[in-house]
Amino acid sequence: MRKILVIFVSLCSFAQAAILPIASGPISKIEFFSSGSKLFPKVSGSNLEGDVVSIPEDLEGENKLLLVAFKREQQEDVNTWLEATVDLLKKHSDFAVYEIPTIKEMNFLMRFNINNGMRYGIPSKSQRENTITLYIDKEKFKTILKIETEDEIHVFLVNDKAEIVWRAQGLASESFINSIEEYLKNE
Repeated sequence: MRKILVIFVSLCSFAQAAILPIASGPISKIEFFSSGSKLFPKVSGSNLEGDVVSIPEDLEGENKLLLVAFKREQQEDVNTWLEATVDLLKKHSDFAVYEIPTIKEMNFLMRFNINNGMRYGIPSKSQRENTITLYIDKEKFKTILKIETEDEIHVFLVNDKAEIVWRAQGLASESFINSIEEYLKNE
C-alpha cells in the first residue's frame, strides 16, 4: 500500500510539472467593505497563467469591466461581452476586460483540474492572463455585490478607486455597450 501511495504522489507531482507550468491556484482571499458600499470587494485568485492577482488593485486600466460567471455553461454569455467590447478596447487605452470565474472553495486537486481545463480551452495568452479564477465563499461574495442569482453572468465596470460605476447582468447588448461607451467618453 505504501509503495502505491508513493507512486501516486510521484505521478501527481510529475503530471503537474509536465502538464502545466502553473499551480492549482490559491484559495482566494476576500475582504468585504460595508454592505452599503459601492466598492468592489478585494479578492485574490490566480489567472490562467499562474500569477496571483488581487482584484481590483492589480488589474490594469483605469476602468475595468469584470465579467463574473458562476457556471461553466456561462462561457458563451461571457463571450458575447468579449466580442462586444473589442472596439471599446481599441478606442480606450484606459479600459480593460477581465473574466472572473467564481467557484466555491475546493481542495488543491480540484482547483488544479479546473484551472488546467480552462487554460487549455483558451488559446490566447492575453486572455488567459485576463481570466482570474476565484475559489471563495460565494455566498459572502454575492451578498456584498447584491447578486441574487447565479443563473446569469454579472458584469461590473469598476474605476481606479475600486468603485462600481456601472453594472448589468446577462448577455451583452447594444444598449449596454453604448452606456459603457458613454461613461468612458465622459471619464
